[in-house]
This record gives sequence, C-alpha cells and structure tokens, in this order.
Amino acid sequence: MRYDVVVIGAGIAGLQAAVEARRQGASVAVITKVHPLRSYSITIQDGINAALAQGDSPQAHIADTLRSGDGLNDKSVVEAYCAEAPAAVRELYNLGVPFNLDPQGDVALVKLQGSEQARAAHVHDMTGHVLAQVLYEQALKYEVVFFEEWYVPSLAVEDGVCTGALAFQLSTGNLDLISGGAIVMAAGGVRRLYEPSTSSTHCNADGIGIAYRAGAQLVDMEMVQYHPSIIKAGRLAISELLLANGAQLEGKDGQAVTGSAQPFGHSLARAAAEAIASGAGEDGNLNLKTSITQEQADTTYYNTNARLQMFMKGNLAGDPIPVHPGMYRILGGIATDASGATSVSGLFAAGECAGTGFHGAGAMDGNGLLASVLSGHRAGSAAANAGKASTGEASPAILQEHQGKLKPLLERDAKEGDLAGVRSELTSLMHEKAGLSRDAAGLAEAAEKIASLKESYATMGIPTKALSFNYALQQHLETRTLLAAAEAIVGSAEARQESRGVHYRSDFPDKSDEAGSMRVVVEQGEGGPQVSSRPV
Repeated sequence: MRYDVVVIGAGIAGLQAAVEARRQGASVAVITKVHPLRSYSITIQDGINAALAQGDSPQAHIADTLRSGDGLNDKSVVEAYCAEAPAAVRELYNLGVPFNLDPQGDVALVKLQGSEQARAAHVHDMTGHVLAQVLYEQALKYEVVFFEEWYVPSLAVEDGVCTGALAFQLSTGNLDLISGGAIVMAAGGVRRLYEPSTSSTHCNADGIGIAYRAGAQLVDMEMVQYHPSIIKAGRLAISELLLANGAQLEGKDGQAVTGSAQPFGHSLARAAAEAIASGAGEDGNLNLKTSITQEQADTTYYNTNARLQMFMKGNLAGDPIPVHPGMYRILGGIATDASGATSVSGLFAAGECAGTGFHGAGAMDGNGLLASVLSGHRAGSAAANAGKASTGEASPAILQEHQGKLKPLLERDAKEGDLAGVRSELTSLMHEKAGLSRDAAGLAEAAEKIASLKESYATMGIPTKALSFNYALQQHLETRTLLAAAEAIVGSAEARQESRGVHYRSDFPDKSDEAGSMRVVVEQGEGGPQVSSRPV
C-alpha cells in the first residue's frame, strides 16, 4: 500500500493535515488507533483565538502570545499563526462549525486567561469536539482513506528518509507496511506519562516517542504545562471558560488561590499545588466555586456540567467542586520548521506532538486549538507537495525485520502486573520529579530510574498471546514510547538551569539571560538522550 501522504493520528491536527493534502490533489491515508471522534481533541473546551473583534489585531494577539511564551517563542511562527488565525476561524465557520454568535450575528468572542482582549471563538464548552466533527466530515467528503483501529509502533526510515509506517490492525494483529511519499506525525501528546493528568487512555507519547526513536530531534521537551483544576478522583478538567468567567479556587478556609501571588504567576496550577502542600486544601484538593446561573450551567457549560454530574453528582451552579492540578499538555515536541518539516527527511509533524515554537515556555488559553488547526494545515500542504514529487517506496525488508521482532516478544514469558507496575511507577516518578517543580537531585534520580525501568521493560513479555485485539501488545509498545518521552523530558529539564514559564527549577528559581536565548534540543543517542541547544 502506498499513498502520497500518510497521516498518523486523527485528532484535529491530523484531520486538518489530511484535508489540506487532499485539497492539493495528494492521495491520503490516515492511520488512527481510535475513531477520530474518540481522539483527545474532543475534550478541549476553551475555544480558538483569532483577532476578529473591532479594536483587536494580529499584532495584539502576537504580543499576548509572546508574553505568555516568556521569551522562548519562535517569533516568526507566532507572527504567521496570529496573522492567519482570522481567516482560519472564518473558514471553519463556513465549513459548518456553529460558533456561538452575538446579538448582531457575529462570532461571539470570550476573553481567556493570557489575552488582553476577548479573542476566543467557541461552541459553548465543546469547541474541540465540534471542530473534530466538522473536519472529520470534510475528510470523508474528500475521500480520505482511514485505517481505523490500527496502531503504529515504528516508522520506516531508510538512509535517513522516512518512507512509511509500520502498523498493525487491532482486529487481526497483522503487521503491515504502509508506504508514503511523505509522513505527517499528528499522534498527540504525552499525558499518560504523568499521574494525575487530564487523559484517560489515548495520549501515550506515540508521536513523540516514535519519532524520537526514528532519529528525529525534539525541542522544548522540558515545557510541561499543568491544568489548575482537575476534578477529584477523575480526569475531567474544569473548562478554562469558567476560569475566564470568574470561577475561583479556594482553600478550605475560603481564601482565594491565585497565580498572581507567585514569583512565576504564569502558572495558576503551581499556585494551587503550593496551596495544597501548605495545608490549605482538603484531601489533596481545593474548592472551585463559580457564580454562574443554572441556565448557564445547562447551556454554555452543558458539556462540563453533564460530565461533572456523571462523575461526581456535582453541579457547577452552586456546588463547590473539589479540584487539584494535573498534567495538561506538553508545549514542545518533534522539532519542526515553519512548514512542519522535521530533521528526518520525509517526516512532518503537526499538533501537540510538534515543537513548532508557537507556545514558547507557556501556552495561552485558546492558542492550543489554533496551533492544531494551523500546524495541521501547513504540514498537510508541505507534505502534499513533497509526497506527490516522491517516487520512493518503503522496502519490504523493513516489514520482515519488524515481524521478526514481534514473534519473540509474543513468545516471551510474562508475569501479570509487570507492565502495569512499570507504567504506574513511571507516571508517579514524572509527576514528583519532573512535574510542576524540579531540581537537580530529583531529575538525576528520575533519569537513573528511567534507565532502570527501560532495562526491566526490555525483558518483559506479554500475557496475552492471541493476535486478535491484543491490547496487552499495544500497551507494551506504548510503554516503550512513554519511556522514550520520559528520558527526553528529564534530559531537557536538567539542561535548562533556570526557571521560565511552566518550567520551574527550585534550585535555579530565577531566569537566566543566557538560558533564555536558547531552546533545548534532544535526540536519541546510543547511551541515552543527547542534549544540545540552538538559538531562539
């Protein structure tokens, strides 16, 4: 099987890349381990930023984004995305995204944290879900081929050129080689690497870990952002729209918790964690209180409130909601240029797994969806041009090689709970040593433990030997990508000896002019992560 463009991942960025490549006449296949409308993208609630309001401008959007990025943004990317944002939102509206409208019939905009003006277009509190739905409909319209419930464990790279993806069909367990003139990696973030986090099952560092193992450079991997308000005993993040509408975090004594009191007030999540650690919380949680009406809870915040009632029997209109911080998204990823091209020829990246430099050291609310749409558009366009011009095809020998590796893995003895134990230990380790606060001793301990877990993992087998729907095999392969991403994050955090944006080093609590002029780059070496830097 060969296509001009093969997209890995079917969230918003992957769907946008596929649609754009098809518009340019490329044959396109999308490989996804879940149905597109089960991707993590559907959980994103805040909205999409664009300077659409009278009195707003791309220049103002640029200024807000650079301020949030705390000096590490790629300014050229920021300028391009903010300039393109209004047209992108208008196109989404014309494609059928039913953005909320104001009384005059214009797109209603809300002011999210980090923005100086109302700038976020939204569909109540389900913007991500609706964007994914509309882009999926467009993909079907353009006859994009979907390999649904297929999992990609590795890329095919020959002589430094990415020529395809190894993928196995979950229903049969058959491993196949899908060749592409160009490959777009859009397989999401690393949320399952941390506990607590906002992800249930899907965000296993697939894109970042697979590209890293294939030789791609990663950048800004130390920039891990936490959400301040995840519900008790769950993974539901309370919508940023509520925080923008005056919702407050309070301690058990009723005292408000705000990020502005912190030396790095960029992170409300860090302020919440410190308040809980100081004893202001109860049972590891603060209370989130809103002033919204029941009508607002049933309309504008229906999605959040319905799930809150399902998980906790809580109601946003009146009930204090116990919440705590949890890992939300990574701001770095696979290093790309402005078009989405990576350091591996033939490989492009988009969405959360792409380190475009747009966010810098801190992502402004409403910029996440914008980055997914625009990076997907750019990567899809560039991949279409590259893929249509390419005549190469992945060698069948690559498939034979990987089939040979799977057989002994399935035959290896496995002890029940071994893999679950590795993953549980890894997620706790990353939260404690490479989470909201880091220091040299904790990072060194984390690096040593990750190396030990990698050694243990290398000897582990799979308890389920059947090929059909062997989720134990998938989880085993996902653990490999989680370990790869973990060592990259820790290595990058060790290298950045300062505090900036979402990266806080308790042993280097201040910014450094020298460190602030550089972006941390990491790639896989024989003995572990190889860390370097490049100018911002």
